[in-house]
Amino acid sequence: MQQLTLIPPPPFAPVWPSAGLALAALGLMLEGCTIDHPGFERETGSWRLAAAIRQLRAAGWPVQSVDVPDTLADGRPRYVARYHLPADAIAAARAAANGLAAALEAA
Repeated sequence: MQQLTLIPPPPFAPVWPSAGLALAALGLMLEGCTIDHPGFERETGSWRLAAAIRQLRAAGWPVQSVDVPDTLADGRPRYVARYHLPADAIAAARAAANGLAAALEAA
């Protein structure tokens, strides 16, 4: 549930990463994927998902996380963070990207 406010929220205007692991993580989340460290390492060969998420959050992306129980190879319990973008952020990012593509075509 979202809290009502008298002040409108700021416009959706995160900074898009130009390259690297932050761009890879963002690309997966914009496809609607929920990503975790093991999956990110399989996809990219890097274990630095937390650093990429930190960069995205600092750039204004509303990355959300959920800690889920998991088990280590030796049977000990642990928690793994799973990251995703909310649906409204994905829609806003797609709309912004489509607007940019249309402007570039018109130029």
